[in-house]
Amino acid sequence: MKYKDIASKYKVSLNTVKSWKTRYKWQRASNQKGMHTKNKKGARKTKSSAVIEELSNSTLNERQKAFVLEYLRILNATQAYINVYDVSYNVAKTNGPRLLGNARIQKEISNIREARLKELAVEPLDLIADLAKEARSDIGDFVGFNSWEEILYDSNGMPVKDANGKKITYHRSNLYFKDQNKIDTSLIKKISQGKDGPVIELYDKTKARDKLLEWLQDIQTDGTESVHIQIDVPKSRKEKSANDRNQDE
Repeated sequence: MKYKDIASKYKVSLNTVKSWKTRYKWQRASNQKGMHTKNKKGARKTKSSAVIEELSNSTLNERQKAFVLEYLRILNATQAYINVYDVSYNVAKTNGPRLLGNARIQKEISNIREARLKELAVEPLDLIADLAKEARSDIGDFVGFNSWEEILYDSNGMPVKDANGKKITYHRSNLYFKDQNKIDTSLIKKISQGKDGPVIELYDKTKARDKLLEWLQDIQTDGTESVHIQIDVPKSRKEKSANDRNQDE
């Protein structure tokens, strides 16, 4: 179909149709219909491209298929609905979540997500391991610092002494980054140049620890049996004081 015919059929603007063409990589083909991706000759078909092809051949209408792909791209049902259906925000904020709740839409989204996860080969324990690394990160692994005492000299190069004849010393300190090939750069959130020199920022250890504690509350052993782990987190002084007062009362 021509762009103008597609725009007329789905009651959207011509620019919207052109954006679909670019976003979903439409290819001209005489023996296939709808939106699809076409593999290069001899290229191996990936799991995600296979499920996207299944989406193309599903019973969903074309705009529902476009909504699935757009939602997976931005993870915002309202905005995805606006981008695909070319409607106002007030209409999309109701219709977007409603369409997202459709069982067939959910099935296609789940299939594509599952395929992408398998391609990434990322297991839940991999993510937990990354968080554990962040929780245990030590700034001393990335920067070095030391200090020492030096004798104070006058303009003639002679040691300056106090009233008792003792040489006067002053404190010196040094701070430096360790070599890149000797550190785990995956734990660095940002390195920037501040007004007082370079600044290194690690990921938040507290947030990583809180997330780990949250996950450890309920661990899945084999996908069917759930093991609940009770973790006693030390209370703050303020909480302890409040509990002590309540017990006294």
